[in-house]
Amino acid sequence: MPDRDWMIRRGLPLAAVAVVVVALVVIAVTGDASRTPSIAAPSAATPSPSLGPSASPQTASPTTQRPRPGSWTELRWSAPARIPGLLDVVSWQSGFVAAADVAGPEGHVGAAYISADALRWEQTATFPVRPSIFATGTGLVAVINRSGPPPSLQTWTSSDGRTWEPRDALAFTGGAITSLASRGSTLVAAGIDPDGRSMVLSSDNGAPWTRVQPLAPRAIVRGVAAVTDGFVALGRDGEPDAGSGGIGSPGVGRPAVWTSADGRAWSAAQVEGVPAPGAQLTGLFTVADGLFAVGSDATASGQNPRSPLIWASADARDWRIVGPPEHWGRAGANGRQAVVVYYADSGTTALGAWTTLDGRVWTRVSFSGDVADIPGFTVGLGQDSGIDGIFVVTRGVVVIGQRNGQPTVWFAEATGP
Repeated sequence: MPDRDWMIRRGLPLAAVAVVVVALVVIAVTGDASRTPSIAAPSAATPSPSLGPSASPQTASPTTQRPRPGSWTELRWSAPARIPGLLDVVSWQSGFVAAADVAGPEGHVGAAYISADALRWEQTATFPVRPSIFATGTGLVAVINRSGPPPSLQTWTSSDGRTWEPRDALAFTGGAITSLASRGSTLVAAGIDPDGRSMVLSSDNGAPWTRVQPLAPRAIVRGVAAVTDGFVALGRDGEPDAGSGGIGSPGVGRPAVWTSADGRAWSAAQVEGVPAPGAQLTGLFTVADGLFAVGSDATASGQNPRSPLIWASADARDWRIVGPPEHWGRAGANGRQAVVVYYADSGTTALGAWTTLDGRVWTRVSFSGDVADIPGFTVGLGQDSGIDGIFVVTRGVVVIGQRNGQPTVWFAEATGP
């Protein structure tokens, strides 16, 4: 079992440790990007933004307004269904692929599952450790990080989510992957090396991974994603955090984005912001009107340093601060719409949802269907179910959580005007 303490000592945030320790990364060896797990990426059917000439967005605070044409207006909830500890879900062909932690003969192991409706699941494979999952539209690759020493990763590939084959050429020794993206025949991964420094890897046509030159002398990369004509990496240009899990001091730096046409040569994008403790971008979302990113430790005057802040870009090269979102909790995107779920009302655990096509204008989404069994945002007084993650897919939102202490899944089918 991977050593979580090793990654914590190397400065990886606890939010990422859960992914690193038990990563099952599902990606495509060939084909356009559809979605990455640690940062949201485009769906296979939706054109990605280009790295072409810059067109800076107008800065304006995010607002809640009437729905825009094409925006979801309602989520119709299914009844809750028991699941075998699913951790991550992605759209795949006409259904879904997921990863789980299951009991094995000598302890818990990882497993891959497939489903046509996100509610009933069939196990197709097992892996040595508990997995997480990523996907694109044309192929699947499972990646498991080993803490070592030295740290290393193993890979398997699949064309259908049922049959998996080992890929020795995509094994790697000397680091752990925390994020991965695919475009064409090129794979790009972000992770950490044995000394806790950020690293970026690339692979073309299934060839062995190559570690690329640092994106900047003080680059700290939190994730990568694919766009139409290249790749995007985001994070901080500055010092690493001292400590982890919210204990210690955040490193001083600027929020940063880098772009690349081939995954090997990278250039710094223009990102609004000033040096500040913990300033960085941590999540990227591809929507109908370009890209937006969420960052922590905001640099805006008067902003709580731990509150989220949104940046937006039309082309991935020029990023402007939009402002703090009115609601921010667990979020995801499908290449066209982003959805965030959070407390519906102050002082309760009731769940609310908002959707956006651009990261600036957010619309409250109504609920229908089995509303009596909708989970709360967290498990609290008078609430026996809560959510652990959401996965925004073409037809709606898959919600993973717990109900009376048992792993549970809901599917909320989306409708619009």
